[in-house]
Amino acid sequence: MNLYIMTRGRIGAQRTYTSIPWSWRDKCWLVVPEDEHDLHFTLGGDDDLGKKIPTIPVPAHVDNYSKKMKWIIEDGMEDGEEVCCILDDDLVFSRQWLKPDN
Repeated sequence: MNLYIMTRGRIGAQRTYTSIPWSWRDKCWLVVPEDEHDLHFTLGGDDDLGKKIPTIPVPAHVDNYSKKMKWIIEDGMEDGEEVCCILDDDLVFSRQWLKPDN
């Protein structure tokens, strides 16, 4: 399964991508307008700083959310995968560690 993050105009501000665990980042792509294709780089820690985030450019006629989702499913999926997860670009994930009752 691959992860596709639909984004536009958030260069340098990819909340969802930076929240994705490292183990999933090799299966994760930003789906971007053609003019943003080579502009997305990480701003994270020492091991991550300045690395290009994998992107998939969409054609100019794919100009709204529903068209982009349809395009990903029909034409944009990488690696021949048949299952995907499509995410928005401003998600924040969190977790809570519960203390066991003593």
